[in-house]
Amino acid sequence: MTQDNGPASMDDWKRVEPARSSFARATVYQPCTAGSVGFTSGPKIAHFDRVEWLTLDQFSAMAALRNGEIDWWELPPTDLVEQLAHTGDVAVISQYATAMGVLRFNHLHPPFDNAAVRQALLGAVDQAEAMTAVAGTDRAFWHDGIGLFPAGTPFANDAGIEVLRGPRDYPAVRQALASAGYNGETVVVVAPTDVQPIHALGLAGTDQLRRAGMALLVSAGNSFAHFVKAVVLMAQWRYEEAIPELETVIAADPNLARAYAALGWCKMMTGLIDEAIPLEERAIRLSPRDLYIGIWYWRIGVVHLLQSRTDEAIVWLEKARVVMPGYALHHAWLAAALAITPRSSRVIRRADLCDRR
Repeated sequence: MTQDNGPASMDDWKRVEPARSSFARATVYQPCTAGSVGFTSGPKIAHFDRVEWLTLDQFSAMAALRNGEIDWWELPPTDLVEQLAHTGDVAVISQYATAMGVLRFNHLHPPFDNAAVRQALLGAVDQAEAMTAVAGTDRAFWHDGIGLFPAGTPFANDAGIEVLRGPRDYPAVRQALASAGYNGETVVVVAPTDVQPIHALGLAGTDQLRRAGMALLVSAGNSFAHFVKAVVLMAQWRYEEAIPELETVIAADPNLARAYAALGWCKMMTGLIDEAIPLEERAIRLSPRDLYIGIWYWRIGVVHLLQSRTDEAIVWLEKARVVMPGYALHHAWLAAALAITPRSSRVIRRADLCDRR
């Protein structure tokens, strides 16, 4: 049985819900002859006889792409994009169609029925910070300084955009809100959790409103929401604030390896290094083949080195180097550990390797 779907037909016999859907070229479909091919208009041409759409978790998708078992991954998590970019036979491209995130106020109800409140909050919006939460620090993958119309579209312009540029002054925003008549009304934020980029955008916007002094209630209460918020806080070097978010995640999902690893990093960055190693080791036990395991090894090695346990540090830093040889930082720290041991003759080789990389 097939279901016609424009230039392709869904093949129900090959569908395995929810893991796989199969689409075959629709032989009876004839694309229009006028116009140019576009994302939303023009002729729709099927270039392949059959396409299988697989639903995989991010770790399986990463492995499948590297092994040549799949040909395309539509939406990899931001933290994996850099690794994919360094995979020789994988090309990473930015979004194929213009997409724009919008923080929308319900202007029918207080406090946003007051135009002065909405205008005051323009000073709280940090587009670069929000896009970093969604797409990472590489500006090649996103734009800021965007007005009503998305970048690259015919109506895009810079009219009035000055209010969104320059450093954010949250004390001034709080004062402007008070002058506008904001009286501390609780604002309910609806932040969807089923699409990671949208959810990350919602959490970043929520954090900006909170810094502006608004009383907020976020509707998203699952562990993933807290994990994304922690990632945003860590990207902003706000490690102490990220710690309770990660502890909430672990309480809800005690098997999430990356939550333990992230918590260990936060402990390191806040001076609680004695607590870091058990957390990183727990992450390693939970996910011994994780893509980031080399980074977890490195963190353990760094803690040992900082506490003058040089021999233990060398063991872990060597493991990090072997698992992730492309990370110069692992070689540099290993060289540092070797430099203060009797085996200093190995330092030159490590240092040279760091320079080459």
